[in-house]
Amino acid sequence: LEGVKDVDCGYGYCWAVASNPFDADITQAFCWGLGAEGQLGQGSLSNSSLPVGVVTDQLGTPLAGVTSISAGYAHACATTEEHKVFCWGNGENGELADPDAGIRPWAAVVPGLEDAVGVAASFSSTCAWSAQGEAYCWGSNGQGHLGLGFHASNIAVPQAVPGLEDVAEVEVGYYQTCARSTGGTTTCWGDNEYGQLGVGSTTSRAMPTEPVQTADGTPVELESLAVGGMFACGTSSEGVLCWGHDGFGQLGDGVTIQPS
Repeated sequence: LEGVKDVDCGYGYCWAVASNPFDADITQAFCWGLGAEGQLGQGSLSNSSLPVGVVTDQLGTPLAGVTSISAGYAHACATTEEHKVFCWGNGENGELADPDAGIRPWAAVVPGLEDAVGVAASFSSTCAWSAQGEAYCWGSNGQGHLGLGFHASNIAVPQAVPGLEDVAEVEVGYYQTCARSTGGTTTCWGDNEYGQLGVGSTTSRAMPTEPVQTADGTPVELESLAVGGMFACGTSSEGVLCWGHDGFGQLGDGVTIQPS
């Protein structure tokens, strides 16, 4: 691979945004690893020990103009230069934004998103954000982690997340989602059993409400954000801040408990 601009990994597979081997001005998504659920996007359910290009149909038409990628558990998504979102892989929970997709081993455009600048794929849900600072989510919603104010099994159509402004980044965990604004304020919603929403309690929330805050209730301002299975971390002027499940020491604070 040459001209690599982005890389991400899911469960048993990885992705990279890199230059077309015959035209360096064209960027494509290349994948390798486990492909049994179509997550390699190569048009088949085969594994691959070498990078293969994502295609958009059964004829092998390559997905070109890729700007970013995100690998979920068994599905992946990408944004393009035309500000569209394409997804592929296992869509049985609606995470491909196609209620009839099932397992689809090639990329197809997500309808209704015309100005996307980023995408985040996770265990069984997906979110994207636009140049206007709006966030959209779809897929599994059993824990309210799509941020719509209610719980539902699956929603296969992108839904605008209410209560958010100036969104600069969205990250999706196992059953929780976080959004960071251009000013650094970060809000999380969904499952909160281990305090992974960072609001000082373990009460779950089905929509954005309180921002992530310190122990004294002061909202934090983050410069970047990363969300894991049941915990999250971000960078700020004070260094790295983490919250949520700490049973394996993943918060890096020298203990193994579940602070909120």
